[in-house]
Amino acid sequence: MSALKTSRVKSIRKGSVKRVYDIGVEKNHNFFANGHLVSNCFQEQFMNLAMDLSGFTEGEADSMRKTLVKKSLDQADKKSGERVILREKFVSGAKSLHGLDEKLMQQLFDKIEFFSLYGFNKSHSVAYALDSYYAAWLHTHYETDWLATILQSENGNPDGLKKAITEIKAFGYRFQEADINYSGDVWNYSEELEAFVPPLSSIKGVGDTAMQEILHNRPYKSLDDLLYDADGEWRHSKVNKTALRALCMIEALGSLEEMRTGRIRNHRQLLAVLTDDKNYDTLRKGRWGMTKSQVKKALKDGSSLEPLTDRLIEMYAGLPDWSRHEKITNYVEMTSSAPHDLVFPDAFVNRVKSKDVQSVFKIPGGAKGVGWFCVAEAIQKTTKKGKAFLRIRAIDDENNSGWIRVWGKFELLPDPYSLWIGEVDNDASWGMASTSWKLKQIKAFE
Repeated sequence: MSALKTSRVKSIRKGSVKRVYDIGVEKNHNFFANGHLVSNCFQEQFMNLAMDLSGFTEGEADSMRKTLVKKSLDQADKKSGERVILREKFVSGAKSLHGLDEKLMQQLFDKIEFFSLYGFNKSHSVAYALDSYYAAWLHTHYETDWLATILQSENGNPDGLKKAITEIKAFGYRFQEADINYSGDVWNYSEELEAFVPPLSSIKGVGDTAMQEILHNRPYKSLDDLLYDADGEWRHSKVNKTALRALCMIEALGSLEEMRTGRIRNHRQLLAVLTDDKNYDTLRKGRWGMTKSQVKKALKDGSSLEPLTDRLIEMYAGLPDWSRHEKITNYVEMTSSAPHDLVFPDAFVNRVKSKDVQSVFKIPGGAKGVGWFCVAEAIQKTTKKGKAFLRIRAIDDENNSGWIRVWGKFELLPDPYSLWIGEVDNDASWGMASTSWKLKQIKAFE
């Protein structure tokens, strides 16, 4: 108590309890209540202040709480008038009941008003504490299940999911892309792969019924096993051409024998095998690509039968893989996001680190520097005087995002997810800027 400015402290007795309110501690929102110094108090405590100091009823104090917790101090908003009335009642009540100085009560109300923007009530504190304990217990005893639950909770939020994946990787965990043999209907941790695997339910084109059919019939050892039953008949009724295309587009068939052994070199080749021209309709006829009557006739004529998949695999053997940009485009189309390792290839990240080149977000405000970034979006703009520039939304591998104003003309707009390096001026007031001739696309990793 001796350290406080006693001229600014008023003691009030209520029953047998002495409450002392401190309004002299600068740059904090502290006061004494029930003999204890309370920092960053609960809403209930400033309600008590209103009742003890200014004579508010319990109902009026609760009305004060509802008014103040609106997240705005804009004098033009519709609650501003109510706040003015509250302030006058609070100040005048404290003066008339206890003779407290109006200026000091104005200061106290300012602190309460500012605190109300981030304060919460005691029940929230208890709930948060319980939730935190449960989360810590689950993380300790069922870590992979708990982390998979976190991933699932962010599955519809691309930015939140990226952040969760980054944090989980920091624990030393690996991530595997969606796979027809390992992905479930929610995020899960595969003990066999020793990695977290995203769900099939996040893939556009693979509906719930198709997903359940996949889960029921798997594991699939080979392409033939995926398409046909033991009698060579088409296996699926729900997994249609659209579903197979979607699975190929996000490279979710990598565990099939043909993919593992390199007989099918990439998913673009596999997509052509399954869906190019009339392949899908022919494959549906059966393992030999013929109707039952055609098979009987061929056997009667002494013709040898060759699985249609074998012929199609050879037909498309020379088809090259998609480029990095095409793969990212496929993922965005099918899942609304792209894998972090594809957007920021390990080889690229290791290269810039070895060259001691940091992302543009590491350039301090008010300084110039050389940095790299990935283009998330590029918008062509012109000033009122007709001067051309680009607004590029840049991202990096640490979930940073921001805009760079680039002056000058580009022959072609930068592709989304293309990687760039160059000199950037990070103005403390205007943000990051550069010119087209100071930037260079890094094409080696495309």
